[in-house]
This record gives sequence, C-alpha cells and structure tokens, in this order.
Amino acid sequence: MIRSSTTPTADKQCLDAAAEALFQGELMLSLINETSYTKPVPEVFNATIGGHFRHVLDHFQIVLDAVETGTLDYSKRRREQVIETSPSRALDKTRDLADRFARLESRAMTQSIQVTDTLSEENDSPTAVFASSIARETLYAVHHAIHHFAMIRVMGQLMDVRFPPDFGVAISTLRHRRHEGDLRKE
Repeated sequence: MIRSSTTPTADKQCLDAAAEALFQGELMLSLINETSYTKPVPEVFNATIGGHFRHVLDHFQIVLDAVETGTLDYSKRRREQVIETSPSRALDKTRDLADRFARLESRAMTQSIQVTDTLSEENDSPTAVFASSIARETLYAVHHAIHHFAMIRVMGQLMDVRFPPDFGVAISTLRHRRHEGDLRKE
C-alpha cells in the first residue's frame, strides 16, 4: 500500500481547512433565509444556493465515506434533495460532517484510497480510476467548497443577501492580499 507523504502538521492543517470550510457553510446558513436559499437565480442557470451548498456537502460526505470504504466515486454522491430545500437540515448535515472531521485522526489523512469518476457522458465511456489519499481528496473538497461559496456569494448579491468579504475567496488569495496590504472590504 502506498502512503501519502504528508506530515502530521500538513494533516492537521488539512483537517483544519475542512473545519473552516464547513464553518463558513454554517455562517452562510445563518445569514440567509429559506426563500433566498431555495430561490432559482436566472443569472446563474436557475441554480439555487441550496443546490450549490448540497453539492459542497456531498463532496465532504464522500471523503468521509472513503475513510471507511477505501474507495471514493464522485459519480455516486448521495444528492440528498432535502439539503437543497431546508436550511435547517443543511445546518444539521454541516454540523454532522464537521463533527466527523473533528473526530478523524490525523493519521487517517495518509490513508490511500482509490478514486473513481466518469469523465465522459458517453454510455460506453470507461470509468477512470486514480490512486489518491484522504488528505488529497479533503483538500479537493475544501477548494471545491470555496469555488461554490464564490458562486453562492454572487447569487446572494443578486438577491441582496450580503456575506462577509472573505466568503468564497481562496485561502491563497486572502494570504496574497494580506501580504500585499490589499484588505478589501465590501
């Protein structure tokens, strides 16, 4: 079995980043009402904030499932519709995932897993299989969440919902702004 080469510090940082992303999700849920959470936004393909957030939680969920199974299949996410329509259920799910990540031992981050995904919509298209680790897929889930939080932020602005200035901004961008003295406020 191949082990990833993360360090205990990197493993902890990865877990902390997952916790921070899920906390940002909780914050978003505290700032939005059910109407805004479920309202289709025409400017972004009639998507809803709830749909984007459910999608984010799906990715964190399958990473945690992979700790148990050793496999992760991006095409087999749970897609729990109730998370898209109920901010309170989304909050419960967010807190559950955050609690599960908090209980995850750092050494689980080095666990090798097999990642599967369908890379083409063609029926006869083969499924791609990759070697990865829990740390790598957690990192992906964090970056994926930030991307969707940026979309959620735009959707919120279109509905006059305001989020904090760093919501949906990549950690590396925030660090760069601090280094450059560019602390943008909205």
